[in-house]
Amino acid sequence: MAANKAAARPVIQTARSQAAASGAPAPSTVSELQALQAQREAIDADHIQQLQVAFGPARFGYLDIYVRATTTVQPMKLPPANAATTLRDGRPR
Repeated sequence: MAANKAAARPVIQTARSQAAASGAPAPSTVSELQALQAQREAIDADHIQQLQVAFGPARFGYLDIYVRATTTVQPMKLPPANAATTLRDGRPR
């Protein structure tokens, strides 16, 4: 996640500079930001899946309820638990 944030900082700055100069960031900069956002979402989803595996369905459910009740962060839409049988790195669920 830290690497993703570090990669996004200069792209965000470029987008801001382009928007200030011409009213909108260049399409290539927008595409790069979208790709970085997709990577971040994939990292988040993978980490959540790892927690689901580690805690099991019942305990993860309690964690999910707690997190949703105590934070203001918008929750991700997760794929169904049976959507895949392996994590992104190839480890079994």
